[in-house]
Amino acid sequence: MAQRLKPFGFKKRRNGFNRRLDNGLIHQLSIFSVGAYSIDHGKFYVHVGCYVPEAELYRRNVTEPNWVTDALCTIRGTFPQDYLSLRKVAENLDMLTPYIDNALEALTSFNDYADIMGSPSIADQLPSKKPLWFETPQPLVKTCIQIAREDTKGAARTIQRYIAALKVAENQHPGHIEVVSEWAEGMRLLRSTGT
Repeated sequence: MAQRLKPFGFKKRRNGFNRRLDNGLIHQLSIFSVGAYSIDHGKFYVHVGCYVPEAELYRRNVTEPNWVTDALCTIRGTFPQDYLSLRKVAENLDMLTPYIDNALEALTSFNDYADIMGSPSIADQLPSKKPLWFETPQPLVKTCIQIAREDTKGAARTIQRYIAALKVAENQHPGHIEVVSEWAEGMRLLRSTGT
């Protein structure tokens, strides 16, 4: 994987790879094996993700990490979705190439902030088109980016619409609504937007 990813600007650390884009986004790939002590039953997959620094306003994990792991990624996915046999991978490493290529292609959907700030309806369709999803809900990520850009009115509109949609959703999650509402209140985003 290191030889395959180096021309694309990825740097390697142990089983992971990071690529820092000029705009602040970080692309991450890492390899995992499940049940590695038993090659007969072991499973293998490639994790791919995009780290959005502004999302830490909501997640409160870290800021400006030296290295991004899969757990820090705001947008995540795995290739293949059903795992591979560790034995087959060990016998033929070239079989990874199409999965790495698919991962790189999926990441191109998140090269720019415009892709991340897109309408939630587009983001909701991603799982059916590309195997990536927002680990932190896209409207929350968009709100955090707007806050970082000092667009308080836009952030307030985005989060208020999100909370309103959560409250009328068919399968409501009261705990999530409460946590998001408390966060928005703490960020002073639930006041009137003046529009």
